Amino acid sequence: MTSTCRLILAVPLFLAVASAGCNTSNSPATASGKFTYQGQPVTAGSVTFYPVATKSTEQGGLGIFTYPLKADGTYSGTDLPVGEYVVTVETESANPDRKLRQAVQPGGGGKADPAADYQKKMQERGQIPSGPANTGPYVKIPPKYADKKTSTLKATLTKGSNTNNFDLTD
Repeated sequence: MTSTCRLILAVPLFLAVASAGCNTSNSPATASGKFTYQGQPVTAGSVTFYPVATKSTEQGGLGIFTYPLKADGTYSGTDLPVGEYVVTVETESANPDRKLRQAVQPGGGGKADPAADYQKKMQERGQIPSGPANTGPYVKIPPKYADKKTSTLKATLTKGSNTNNFDLTD
């Protein structure tokens, strides 16, 4: 009888110790906020969160997370891993005057537009919105914000709700 009582008392203690060691660093975070440029909302395009390279991102990768900008300049995303991110924002997908170069036949001397190819692939995967989700007017922003290597935008996401507003400058 005493060994049964000890076992009954030991199980909750074991569970408490085991759960204390659980790692919650990859618990989901939500991100939301607003993009403005020269005090006005950035009304169309998409925002992408790139995890900053760490040992865990190099070994397993966290992926990238892209969300549409709404007509009021806001964005929102869910289920992001907690951590540090480089943030990019692009608006060229909403540019009505953007001329996409077409791929040329071999030997034609021209080149395909890699940005257009990338955009098409991402739209097919549902990563960059097209159509109704991206209906705001085009706002031209400095190109540095669209490139992960040159963007100065950063965000640190913690478990739960995170608000990150970005005011873009020249």
